[in-house]
Amino acid sequence: MAFSPDTKLLAGWCVLDLHVWDTATGEKKCSVRCDPDSRLGGFSPDGRWLLVQEDGTLALKESETGRTAHEAKEFAAAVGFASDGSVLGVRAATISRWIPQSGEFKTLVADFAETPLCLSPDGQYVVSVRPPVTVQDKPDDPASYAASLWSLKTGRRQSEFLGHADAVTCALFMPDGKTLLTGSRDGTVRFWSIP
Repeated sequence: MAFSPDTKLLAGWCVLDLHVWDTATGEKKCSVRCDPDSRLGGFSPDGRWLLVQEDGTLALKESETGRTAHEAKEFAAAVGFASDGSVLGVRAATISRWIPQSGEFKTLVADFAETPLCLSPDGQYVVSVRPPVTVQDKPDDPASYAASLWSLKTGRRQSEFLGHADAVTCALFMPDGKTLLTGSRDGTVRFWSIP
């Protein structure tokens, strides 16, 4: 589920349909049939668009009608919207910026072999984890369970957050972007200050 930035709209799944509701009235604005493995990447900063990932394709859908306006293929994962309305995602082992209106792609981080979890509110950083390990291969190295902060300006890892005893499965920035929360299979949630 995701709220629009002004909290006037709520998007969420119900079986195979993506629905958008007006939060003040509860009225359903639109419904869109999607693939069962589709993922919602959230609302654009202006609330006009929804980002949906489906079968390696990122689709920009109008939040009021559900109509697909732009599509980009070959994306393994959506990261989210940058503050300028462009879309960040993982494409061919890079973090790329997609500008839907022009169809242009720009590589921000090359040789990216990690799984993105979230984008900072200002669109400057991505938090990621290393590929998951199996239970049989559970390493003793604490770095195996680290979350990493990548600068999209420099294309480099800026920080690592060590402390979980098992795989990090989710991450979320606080709205001010100064604190990161990570959740792990070890049953803990940790709070980190962003340098």
